[in-house]
Amino acid sequence: MMFVVLFVISIFVVYITYAAKKSITYLWFSVFLVLSYLVDGYFTDDYQYLFFSATYPQIPSDSVSNTSVAVFCVLTLMVYSFLTMFFSRKTHILSSSFEIRITRKFIAVCFLYTVFLCGLIIVSMQKYSLASLLSNRQSFFEDNLLAGIALYTAPALSVLSFVGAMWTKSLLLRLFFIVVLLLTFCASLVSGSRSTLVLNCILPCIFYLVIRNAQRKQQKKLSKKTIIRLMLACFLLFSLSTLYRDLTRGEQEELNVFVSPDFVTFDSSSLIMQQSIGPAQTYLAAFTFLIPRSIWSEKPISGNRYFTQEFFYERLVDSGAEITASLIGEAYINFRWLGVISAGGLLFCLSQLIEKLFRTGGIYSVLGLIFLFRGTNIIRGDLLNTLVPLFFSFFIFYVASVQIVLSRKTPGVRYAR
Repeated sequence: MMFVVLFVISIFVVYITYAAKKSITYLWFSVFLVLSYLVDGYFTDDYQYLFFSATYPQIPSDSVSNTSVAVFCVLTLMVYSFLTMFFSRKTHILSSSFEIRITRKFIAVCFLYTVFLCGLIIVSMQKYSLASLLSNRQSFFEDNLLAGIALYTAPALSVLSFVGAMWTKSLLLRLFFIVVLLLTFCASLVSGSRSTLVLNCILPCIFYLVIRNAQRKQQKKLSKKTIIRLMLACFLLFSLSTLYRDLTRGEQEELNVFVSPDFVTFDSSSLIMQQSIGPAQTYLAAFTFLIPRSIWSEKPISGNRYFTQEFFYERLVDSGAEITASLIGEAYINFRWLGVISAGGLLFCLSQLIEKLFRTGGIYSVLGLIFLFRGTNIIRGDLLNTLVPLFFSFFIFYVASVQIVLSRKTPGVRYAR
């Protein structure tokens, strides 16, 4: 009954805030927040066990911890809604400019980074087999700065080259961008990361095409048929990406898109509160990523790794696979109940950054799509696995456009210069 009451309250809060601000990014993140913790939490509490996937040991759930997670979620949503209501600016995505100018700098970035990625993968293949990379990607990417950069830049380059192929009028340049797109997409495949493939690469490209098509038709909003098709496309993509994971990781994962290690957001948070682990400074891991552990051996670890080491150490050792700590779980690890402020604040800052990118226009509107989808990972993942990919995506797009234009505001079309 408590989950139903909290769900009704959350829907009311979302409705009031969205009606006042009409913010798509707010609606996007708040809906994912409610689904991940209140809806999933209702069924988990009814099931009375955590981690219903066959790849995890079933752990009896605690009704007090389950309710605490639900209350934490509603408080986080209220903080997020309050900040959105009083400190945000409304942005209409379909009114943003997505026009891109193909410059020499743009082409050079695609070429040089593609050479870098290919070279890194060739060198890495001398040490690790393809099967090893796919089945246990942590063996390659863990504390490997160059490999981490490759993992996080490949999707951004895929989107960049896709947009380049769409806008160029030269057949030779179009072929060049297609080759870059194929190579960088294959590099993303080698990473074995489904969120990298779907959230960073494929979905931004699909939504870019949909938005550009709507703008050409001078539509003020997407039609219901288009929205339904996008939802079906998302379901299909996540189903295929789950199958990709199962085929590459074998018995480590379970062949079921619904009963999956990805759907443990509520379970992780409940277990963290039940066992009251922490406090720890896992947020700092996102800001110390560029410092090799060989230099700073005691640097903080991410929320996902901290949580996995505490409860699923054998799985971590056997497969290298981490389990998501989730937005609420990591906030609780760092600040206990004051984490509602950090969790709500993170969602607000991320959504406002995305809307700022859309308002800037041009190449940064495309980057806004990457931020929108990859940013969703903050709800099911941790700060490190959200902030670092966004940082490298921004860096790639910044280099391609030469200068930062976020601090300037001008009407009309903004081009990459």
